[in-house]
Amino acid sequence: MSGVILKAKGIFKNYKTGNRMVNALAQMDLEIEEGLFYAIVGRSGSGKTTLLQLLSTLETADGGEIWLEGEAYSTLQGSRRALVRRKKIGVVFQEYWLMPELSVYENIVLPILLDDRSIDEEYIDRVMKVLEIEGLRESYPHQLSGGELQRTAIARAMANRPQLIFADEPTGQLDETSAFQVMKLLKEANTVFGQTIVMVTHNKQMAQYADKILVLDGGKLIKGVLDE
Repeated sequence: MSGVILKAKGIFKNYKTGNRMVNALAQMDLEIEEGLFYAIVGRSGSGKTTLLQLLSTLETADGGEIWLEGEAYSTLQGSRRALVRRKKIGVVFQEYWLMPELSVYENIVLPILLDDRSIDEEYIDRVMKVLEIEGLRESYPHQLSGGELQRTAIARAMANRPQLIFADEPTGQLDETSAFQVMKLLKEANTVFGQTIVMVTHNKQMAQYADKILVLDGGKLIKGVLDE
Protein backbone atom coordinates (compact mmCIF):
# COMPACT_ATOMS: atom_id res chain seq x y z
CA MET A 1 0.00 0.00 0.00
CA SER A 2 1.27 3.47 -0.89
CA GLY A 3 2.22 5.86 1.88
CA VAL A 4 0.58 9.25 2.42
CA ILE A 5 2.66 11.95 0.74
CA LEU A 6 0.30 14.89 1.34
CA LYS A 7 -2.15 15.41 4.18
CA ALA A 8 -4.59 18.24 4.88
CA LYS A 9 -6.46 18.73 8.16
CA GLY A 10 -9.24 21.27 8.64
CA ILE A 11 -8.14 23.56 5.80
CA PHE A 12 -10.48 26.35 4.66
CA LYS A 13 -10.34 29.48 2.52
CA ASN A 14 -12.56 32.58 2.39
CA TYR A 15 -12.57 35.40 -0.14
CA LYS A 16 -14.07 38.86 0.17
CA THR A 17 -16.14 39.99 -2.82
CA GLY A 18 -17.27 43.57 -2.28
CA ASN A 19 -18.98 43.55 1.09
CA ARG A 20 -19.65 39.83 0.95
CA MET A 21 -17.47 37.04 2.36
CA VAL A 22 -17.43 33.91 0.19
CA ASN A 23 -16.59 30.55 1.75
CA ALA A 24 -14.58 29.10 -1.18
CA LEU A 25 -13.48 26.01 0.70
CA ALA A 26 -15.06 24.61 3.86
CA GLN A 27 -13.04 22.84 6.54
CA MET A 28 -11.60 19.81 4.82
CA ASP A 29 -9.54 16.75 5.68
CA LEU A 30 -7.70 15.02 2.85
CA GLU A 31 -4.95 12.46 2.29
CA ILE A 32 -3.06 11.95 -0.97
CA GLU A 33 -1.27 8.62 -1.40
CA GLU A 34 2.11 8.48 -3.05
CA GLY A 35 2.27 7.37 -6.68
CA LEU A 36 -1.45 7.64 -7.42
CA PHE A 37 -3.29 9.79 -9.95
CA TYR A 38 -6.11 11.89 -8.45
CA ALA A 39 -8.80 13.86 -10.25
CA ILE A 40 -10.72 16.63 -8.49
CA VAL A 41 -14.09 17.22 -10.16
CA GLY A 42 -17.09 19.42 -9.47
CA ARG A 43 -19.26 22.19 -10.84
CA SER A 44 -17.86 25.63 -11.58
CA GLY A 45 -17.34 27.46 -8.29
CA SER A 46 -17.21 24.27 -6.23
CA GLY A 47 -13.72 25.04 -4.90
CA LYS A 48 -11.61 22.82 -7.18
CA THR A 49 -9.01 25.39 -8.16
CA THR A 50 -8.90 26.86 -4.64
CA LEU A 51 -8.10 23.42 -3.23
CA LEU A 52 -5.38 22.87 -5.84
CA GLN A 53 -3.80 26.24 -5.08
CA LEU A 54 -3.72 25.51 -1.35
CA LEU A 55 -2.27 22.02 -1.77
CA SER A 56 0.41 23.27 -4.19
CA THR A 57 1.44 26.18 -1.87
CA LEU A 58 0.44 28.77 -4.49
CA GLU A 59 -1.96 30.17 -1.90
CA THR A 60 -2.14 30.00 1.89
CA ALA A 61 -5.13 28.54 3.74
CA ASP A 62 -6.99 30.74 6.23
CA GLY A 63 -6.90 27.88 8.71
CA GLY A 64 -6.00 24.25 9.12
CA GLU A 65 -2.73 22.59 8.20
CA ILE A 66 -1.13 20.84 5.24
CA TRP A 67 1.79 18.42 5.52
CA LEU A 68 4.09 17.35 2.69
CA GLU A 69 6.06 14.22 3.55
CA GLY A 70 5.32 14.92 7.22
CA GLU A 71 6.53 18.54 7.15
CA ALA A 72 3.93 21.24 7.84
CA TYR A 73 3.66 24.00 5.24
CA SER A 74 3.06 26.56 8.01
CA THR A 75 6.55 25.95 9.36
CA LEU A 76 8.10 26.81 5.99
CA GLN A 77 9.15 30.42 5.69
CA GLY A 78 10.39 32.48 2.76
CA SER A 79 13.20 30.81 0.84
CA ARG A 80 12.55 27.40 2.42
CA ARG A 81 8.95 27.44 1.18
CA ALA A 82 10.10 28.45 -2.32
CA LEU A 83 12.74 25.71 -2.27
CA VAL A 84 10.18 23.04 -1.39
CA ARG A 85 7.90 24.27 -4.17
CA ARG A 86 10.73 24.16 -6.74
CA LYS A 87 12.11 20.77 -5.77
CA LYS A 88 9.09 18.78 -4.62
CA ILE A 89 6.17 20.27 -6.55
CA GLY A 90 5.45 20.69 -10.26
CA VAL A 91 2.48 22.67 -11.56
CA VAL A 92 0.74 22.45 -14.93
CA PHE A 93 -1.57 25.37 -15.66
CA GLN A 94 -4.41 25.69 -18.16
CA GLU A 95 -2.35 28.48 -19.73
CA TYR A 96 0.96 27.03 -20.88
CA TRP A 97 3.21 29.91 -19.69
CA LEU A 98 6.11 28.88 -21.92
CA MET A 99 8.89 31.38 -22.70
CA PRO A 100 8.40 32.31 -26.39
CA GLU A 101 12.08 33.04 -26.96
CA LEU A 102 13.18 29.61 -25.68
CA SER A 103 13.06 26.30 -27.53
CA VAL A 104 11.03 23.34 -26.30
CA TYR A 105 14.11 21.80 -24.68
CA GLU A 106 15.16 25.12 -23.10
CA ASN A 107 11.67 25.64 -21.67
CA ILE A 108 11.69 22.16 -20.16
CA VAL A 109 15.07 22.48 -18.44
CA LEU A 110 14.56 26.08 -17.28
CA PRO A 111 13.44 25.08 -13.74
CA ILE A 112 16.62 23.02 -13.36
CA LEU A 113 18.84 25.90 -14.47
CA LEU A 114 17.03 28.35 -12.18
CA ASP A 115 17.76 25.94 -9.33
CA ASP A 116 21.44 25.93 -10.36
CA ARG A 117 21.48 22.15 -10.78
CA SER A 118 23.01 19.93 -13.42
CA ILE A 119 20.69 18.50 -16.09
CA ASP A 120 20.08 14.76 -16.16
CA GLU A 121 19.97 14.52 -19.95
CA GLU A 122 18.97 10.84 -19.90
CA TYR A 123 15.95 11.58 -17.71
CA ILE A 124 14.90 14.62 -19.78
CA ASP A 125 15.21 12.59 -22.99
CA ARG A 126 13.04 9.86 -21.47
CA VAL A 127 10.38 12.33 -20.35
CA MET A 128 10.28 13.91 -23.82
CA LYS A 129 9.99 10.49 -25.41
CA VAL A 130 7.12 9.39 -23.13
CA LEU A 131 5.31 12.68 -23.88
CA GLU A 132 6.05 12.28 -27.59
CA ILE A 133 7.84 15.61 -28.04
CA GLU A 134 11.39 14.35 -28.60
CA GLY A 135 11.19 15.49 -32.24
CA LEU A 136 10.31 19.05 -31.17
CA ARG A 137 13.48 19.65 -29.18
CA GLU A 138 14.63 22.68 -31.20
CA SER A 139 11.13 24.02 -32.02
CA TYR A 140 9.72 27.21 -30.49
CA PRO A 141 6.31 27.68 -28.84
CA HIS A 142 4.83 29.61 -31.79
CA GLN A 143 5.52 26.56 -33.99
CA LEU A 144 3.57 24.13 -31.77
CA SER A 145 -0.04 22.95 -31.67
CA GLY A 146 -2.09 23.25 -28.47
CA GLY A 147 -1.46 19.61 -27.58
CA GLU A 148 2.28 20.00 -28.14
CA LEU A 149 2.35 23.14 -26.00
CA GLN A 150 0.59 21.33 -23.15
CA ARG A 151 2.87 18.30 -23.38
CA THR A 152 5.87 20.65 -23.21
CA ALA A 153 4.37 22.29 -20.11
CA ILE A 154 3.90 18.86 -18.51
CA ALA A 155 7.52 17.94 -19.30
CA ARG A 156 8.67 21.20 -17.69
CA ALA A 157 6.66 20.37 -14.54
CA MET A 158 8.37 16.96 -14.44
CA ALA A 159 11.89 18.24 -15.11
CA ASN A 160 12.96 18.58 -11.47
CA ARG A 161 11.62 15.09 -10.65
CA PRO A 162 9.01 16.47 -8.20
CA GLN A 163 7.19 14.08 -5.93
CA LEU A 164 3.89 15.84 -6.69
CA ILE A 165 2.50 17.28 -9.91
CA PHE A 166 -0.59 19.50 -9.75
CA ALA A 167 -2.51 20.09 -12.98
CA ASP A 168 -5.24 22.74 -13.27
CA GLU A 169 -7.58 21.89 -16.18
CA PRO A 170 -4.66 20.64 -18.36
CA THR A 171 -7.00 19.85 -21.27
CA GLY A 172 -9.22 22.92 -20.94
CA GLN A 173 -7.95 24.63 -24.10
CA LEU A 174 -7.54 21.53 -26.25
CA ASP A 175 -9.77 19.90 -28.83
CA GLU A 176 -11.17 16.49 -27.93
CA THR A 177 -8.53 14.47 -29.78
CA SER A 178 -5.62 16.41 -28.27
CA ALA A 179 -7.25 16.31 -24.82
CA PHE A 180 -7.50 12.51 -24.81
CA GLN A 181 -3.93 12.23 -26.10
CA VAL A 182 -2.61 14.49 -23.34
CA MET A 183 -4.52 12.52 -20.69
CA LYS A 184 -3.20 9.21 -21.99
CA LEU A 185 0.36 10.54 -21.90
CA LEU A 186 -0.13 12.13 -18.45
CA LYS A 187 -1.32 8.76 -17.14
CA GLU A 188 1.64 7.05 -18.78
CA ALA A 189 4.03 9.56 -17.20
CA ASN A 190 2.46 8.83 -13.80
CA THR A 191 2.92 5.09 -14.34
CA VAL A 192 6.45 5.26 -15.78
CA PHE A 193 7.96 7.81 -13.38
CA GLY A 194 5.85 7.12 -10.29
CA GLN A 195 5.04 10.76 -9.64
CA THR A 196 1.86 11.57 -7.73
CA ILE A 197 -0.56 13.63 -9.82
CA VAL A 198 -3.46 15.74 -8.55
CA MET A 199 -5.55 17.15 -11.41
CA VAL A 200 -8.52 19.50 -11.47
CA THR A 201 -10.95 18.92 -14.33
CA HIS A 202 -14.57 19.73 -15.16
CA ASN A 203 -14.63 16.86 -17.66
CA LYS A 204 -15.73 13.54 -16.15
CA GLN A 205 -14.35 11.63 -19.14
CA MET A 206 -10.87 12.99 -18.44
CA ALA A 207 -11.30 12.15 -14.76
CA GLN A 208 -11.65 8.46 -15.65
CA TYR A 209 -7.90 8.31 -16.27
CA ALA A 210 -7.31 8.85 -12.54
CA ASP A 211 -6.91 6.16 -9.90
CA LYS A 212 -9.13 8.10 -7.50
CA ILE A 213 -11.77 10.78 -8.10
CA LEU A 214 -12.52 13.45 -5.49
CA VAL A 215 -15.86 15.24 -5.92
CA LEU A 216 -16.34 18.78 -4.60
CA ASP A 217 -19.62 20.63 -4.17
CA GLY A 218 -19.98 23.95 -2.40
CA GLY A 219 -16.41 23.84 -1.15
CA LYS A 220 -16.89 20.41 0.45
CA LEU A 221 -15.83 16.89 -0.46
CA ILE A 222 -18.85 14.71 -1.20
CA LYS A 223 -19.45 11.11 -2.18
CA GLY A 224 -20.58 10.08 -5.64
CA VAL A 225 -20.33 11.80 -9.01
CA LEU A 226 -22.02 15.10 -9.75
CA ASP A 227 -24.58 15.33 -12.53
CA GLU A 228 -23.88 17.89 -15.24
